[in-house]
Amino acid sequence: MPLPTPPDPLVLNGLRWLATGVAVLSFAVMILAILLGIAARYLGLRGVEWTFEVAAISFLWVSFFGVILAELNRENVALTLVTDRLHGRAAQVLAILGGLAVLWLAGALLFSGLAFAQKTGLAPTPVLRLPRLVQSLPLVGFTLGVLVITLARLVALLRQGAGR
Repeated sequence: MPLPTPPDPLVLNGLRWLATGVAVLSFAVMILAILLGIAARYLGLRGVEWTFEVAAISFLWVSFFGVILAELNRENVALTLVTDRLHGRAAQVLAILGGLAVLWLAGALLFSGLAFAQKTGLAPTPVLRLPRLVQSLPLVGFTLGVLVITLARLVALLRQGAGR
């Protein structure tokens, strides 16, 4: 019998609310910027070129925080051909190893994202002259989210295994 998936720890509910708020707000800003850009182009209005930059920045936030939501809802794509066939201790060991691999990759990505933000974060964007940090913060937020999700699920998995 496969190892049952433990329920998500309550700490992830706060992350779910935060990621939902960021994704929804970013999506609304992106749609409004796109529609304003379309209307400006159709009507021949000048000085609204900034809408394309806002749409691009918002897209980054929507994408990264949407992936966090997909992971929280266990809706991310996963290749489970091997893991679905494992049972008991073997399934738990593979889940723990997979979690540790994700922690390592997310840590490396966080380190890289922070280094990138440090080097380019204060450089201005081309049109609005915003700090480029608005473009690198979604990556940092995403990796922090993945770290929190993975750590919480690993702890729940280890507690489940210890209770057996």
